[in-house]
Amino acid sequence: MDKFKRTIKQSKRFLIVIGVLWVILAIVLVSPIAYSIRKSNK
Repeated sequence: MDKFKRTIKQSKRFLIVIGVLWVILAIVLVSPIAYSIRKSNK
């Protein structure tokens, strides 16, 4: 049971890092698209 809890703790940290990277990647990819759409509307 202790080993299981330790594994969850380690994977939680791993998932948080992946989540942060995913958000940054999403912002980097979506920003140029949103910018070009806004520019084309003007």
